[in-house]
Amino acid sequence: MSASQASTPLAPIVDRIYGTQPTTRLFHYATLANVKNIITGKALWASDIRYMSDASELGSTAKLIQGVSANLVHAGLVHDTEVLHQFAVWVGDRLTNGHALFAACFSERGNLLSQWRGYCPTGNGYSLGFEPKALAEAAEYQGFSLVKCIYDRDEQVKLLREVVIAVVAYTRAFGEAGASERHPDNRFYPAFEALEFDLLKVAAALKHGAFFEEQEWRVVSNVVTRTDLPEIGYRPGASMLIPYVEFRLPTATNGKLQLPQVFVGPTPHPNLAINSMTNFLSSQVEDTREVWSADIPYRTW
Repeated sequence: MSASQASTPLAPIVDRIYGTQPTTRLFHYATLANVKNIITGKALWASDIRYMSDASELGSTAKLIQGVSANLVHAGLVHDTEVLHQFAVWVGDRLTNGHALFAACFSERGNLLSQWRGYCPTGNGYSLGFEPKALAEAAEYQGFSLVKCIYDRDEQVKLLREVVIAVVAYTRAFGEAGASERHPDNRFYPAFEALEFDLLKVAAALKHGAFFEEQEWRVVSNVVTRTDLPEIGYRPGASMLIPYVEFRLPTATNGKLQLPQVFVGPTPHPNLAINSMTNFLSSQVEDTREVWSADIPYRTW
């Protein structure tokens, strides 16, 4: 299934970004309480990307697009300043306040100190490892797309230059359909709205370079245009309700979860934690179960 929901000039860019597939196991970090629910429920909660702990990424992407637009004008590569000005205003609002995307996060690194610090501050973190092919198939079946985050700023700028140039060309070709109902300051918005789904998918793949060591992959939903759909749930966050949708994890033909590897994070009782997790998995998980200790000298107890 294509990562793009419609055929637009941005669709080839989206398909290129989402076309890379993982070749190693991908890991999801969680606290013990969440891990038990994930394993028994065979699902993750994919959160609205705007509500993630690093949700400023979408706002940063909007600012980066605005900077790229200004540089294109300065370099004389794009001359349609009216379109660019309206696009800069529109994108600043829509990436943070528009349609929703839902995502769940994985890492190529299943035993990473920075992740343990974030997910097991009291010695109760776990890292669940999934086979890449099975995860990709589960994502495709549910209308999600698997994407590797892009951290390199030069690569991001190059990508967004391509996006901005395509937006300008499409806007002029699109004409001013619907413009009679629009204020002159937003008469190009109908063209931008036609590209919004693909633009959001591009933005979902960009992440600040400070997080590079995580080597993150995301399963990203198709764009949700309304937030009152029955399948959207709301979980309590630190200061607000977090919208989420369920992402069902890979299962075998007998219905058991496919979970070939688990890391037990730094804990005061690693042997006991490994034994109880191994016994718990015996009735929940299909085939081989590798339960390893993180074996990292990080102590919070």
